[in-house]
Amino acid sequence: MISSCVVVAEAVQLDVGRGVAVVDHEARVDGVARCALDFGAALLAREEGRGPPERIAWRVDVDGSLVALGGPMGAMAIEVPPGRHRVRARAAMRGERFVAAPLALDPSLRAGAIDFSARASSVWGDFGVAGEARWVDVGVPVVVRVDPARDHEPLSLADRVTDVEAPVFVVDAGPTSPREGGSSPREIEASLAAGGARGLSALLSDLPLSVATAPNDASAIERLSDAARAALSASRSSDPITAAIGQRLTTAIATGFTDCRRDVETRVPSGWPSASASMIAGGIFEDAEAGCPRLGDLLAADHPDLSIRLEASAALQEALANARTTPGTFVASVERARAPLGGVPLPSRRRRVALIVLAAVALVLATVAAWRLRSRARG
Repeated sequence: MISSCVVVAEAVQLDVGRGVAVVDHEARVDGVARCALDFGAALLAREEGRGPPERIAWRVDVDGSLVALGGPMGAMAIEVPPGRHRVRARAAMRGERFVAAPLALDPSLRAGAIDFSARASSVWGDFGVAGEARWVDVGVPVVVRVDPARDHEPLSLADRVTDVEAPVFVVDAGPTSPREGGSSPREIEASLAAGGARGLSALLSDLPLSVATAPNDASAIERLSDAARAALSASRSSDPITAAIGQRLTTAIATGFTDCRRDVETRVPSGWPSASASMIAGGIFEDAEAGCPRLGDLLAADHPDLSIRLEASAALQEALANARTTPGTFVASVERARAPLGGVPLPSRRRRVALIVLAAVALVLATVAAWRLRSRARG
């Protein structure tokens, strides 16, 4: 049996959006032999009385090299070779509140006192709730008892872990609706490129929500196009977490928002960024609730005359075709996805074409009129 790694120091960074967080957990480990390290208990840390957050996608690096990539159901346990190593877990999570908790609460992971630091950034501000984290068992979420009297404390700490309890802070993820605490489209785009929580909030909440709340069929089609462009942009990301979530959104769109399992019957356009073998093996496309916008029944009820699967397939094809001819960003799509929640329906494709034609005709008529006026003036 492989023994547990010895952690000599660790640090956590939380990036919290609307119902979403990106967690970076780095541990310095030292071992004379091959050892095991499991991030599950710390990443799934939960406040008493609440369920743990959900993993959507995650990766683990050792000394900067990817060694494991997984989805909602995968266990974040790896084996580390002998010697000193820097092990980093990065995960996209979904939940109500998130905790920066140390791995070293597990007694088997420490030989003495361990330096632990944590900090967070949030769309809701610079403060959280202080609490005490308690070790339970390997793979079982760490349990946190918050102190209501210590609400509104800074989202940073530096401490030493010496026992099975340690001070932590809890960050509220807030509502998933983009009506509050939203970022500008350019901020979302930059965050998506960096794999941040703001961009993932758009992928996991804003865009699917805009499709679900479409007031008519034309708006639903337009918003499907927005979601398809965002899914393509994310699928092309160099950040594996963002790319994985982009691929899950792609699958959800391809199935008419009914599933996130990609199988032989799932029709993804030829030329779409391919999912890596490690992404597939890690369970990114397993059928789980985390990060999978299941809107199929709602769309069927609200838009019974609309073939969502056909329109979704067309939206993916269109996104890919447009990206080949005019590569760019999805800034405009995020702006449109946010605006409809305030209520103005988006024009359909036919209306847009008609408006362009009318504008061209108006320009021609204005040019002819101006030419006639000049001719009369010369006459």
